[in-house]
Parts: sequence; structure tokens; C-alpha cells
Amino acid sequence: MVNNTKVPLSNLPGNVFSGSPLDRQGLNRKNKAWIRQKMSAPSSRFVVYWRDRHLIQISSDIRPFFTRIVDISEFLDGNEEIVFLGIMEDKEKYAYFGVDLSHIPESTIIDRFPGTSLMDIRDTVQVIENTDASIIACSRGLLYWHSRSRYCGICGSKTKSFAAGHDRKCTKKECGVTLFPRTDPAVIVLDSKASQVVPLLSCHKGGAQDLAIQIAEDLGVSPAELRLRHLVPGNSRTVNHLTVTTNGLG
Repeated sequence: MVNNTKVPLSNLPGNVFSGSPLDRQGLNRKNKAWIRQKMSAPSSRFVVYWRDRHLIQISSDIRPFFTRIVDISEFLDGNEEIVFLGIMEDKEKYAYFGVDLSHIPESTIIDRFPGTSLMDIRDTVQVIENTDASIIACSRGLLYWHSRSRYCGICGSKTKSFAAGHDRKCTKKECGVTLFPRTDPAVIVLDSKASQVVPLLSCHKGGAQDLAIQIAEDLGVSPAELRLRHLVPGNSRTVNHLTVTTNGLG
């Protein structure tokens, strides 16, 4: 149902994954007692992540499915990853967390929450509002990083999550290196005539190239018109870019 929903690109309100309303609580998130209190609070909301997809409500309004810890407690067996996303900057002051339940069978999660579906974040970009989109983008970024940073890149030992999921540390005493997530947004540029789609940042890791191809298909650009270009920015690093054009590059 979601994949068949089309919204004109000109109607999209800018980058829907930006402008997060959450206060990351840089000091409090290192306080384990404070984090435990927020996790157990009835008002706190959890974003369910499963193998690069998020739990999305599809039975009525299409939006991320926010749940409480009591509703997912049966899945918390020590194999999950939980990250603190922040406090909503409004009068309710809800705390938001992301939880990776990739160790649970997909059918079990869907059966537990009827009217939902596990969807790639990019499939929801045109049908959920900015605030929700920015929250699940934050969740996806942190949990994706955790799932691919379980071992130290220096000594190969296991790493462990700290600071409510905002860093990881090597468990080997002789190493002890601290790892931090890399902020790597996908940035797409579309010209005013919709004749070129250019991924400027995060072509591979952030999925900018895939998203540029998807946009090009929506615009009716044929695969034969996909061209590769290189851009050398001021810091002298060469970055690969994919330009999709209806007129060719000449």
C-alpha cells in the first residue's frame, strides 16, 4: 500500500529526515540511573528496528509505530540493542528510544502488533510527516551503526555499548578504544526543471545513489542515461557521484 502512494516531488517539504525535535541530553544519557528511569516510564516511546527496517503503522494513518517498554518486554532477552534518542522538546517531554529486535522472527513481531509492517525508511519518505521521519532516521542511523560495530577495528575484540548507545568501547583491557557513530546523511540535489538528480553526500553508506536512481525512475529517466561523475571538493578528497539526467551530460 505504501509503495503505491505517490506524492509529487515538488510537494515534499525539504529534507524530511532533518530537523529532529529531540534533545539528545548529552550529559544525562551517560547517567545510567536516569536512563533506566526514562526507559521504565509509561510515557516513554520505543521505535522498533528490525534488520534495517522499522515498524510502521499501516492500519490507519501511516506513521512510525511507537510502543512502550511493557509492550516489548517479552522480547528483551539480552540480545537486543537499545539506544536513547532524546527528549521531545514540548510540554509532555516524552523520552524516545530505539530498540533493535533483529533477533526476533519477523512474523512474531508483526503478530504482536497487528496493523503494522516492517518497512525500509526510504519507502516511507513521502507518506510520513517530518517529525516522525527525523526520529526514525536517528534510530536507524544509531542502530545500523551498532549492528556493524560489534567488533573493534583495531584489535578485533568485542565492543560494548555505552552512554545509552551513543558510543561503543573495546572490551579488551589492553586496547579499550572508544568508537563513535559517524553522521553520514544522504544528500540529494534536484534541479528546478527536474532534469538532473545528483547525490552529493553519502553515495554508498547513506544510500544516496540508490535513492537517486529511485527518484530518476519516478521521473521517467531511462537506465541508459545514468552517468558517473567525480567531484573534487576543496579539501582535495575525491568523492564518487552519480548524476541522473533526462538530457545526457554532453
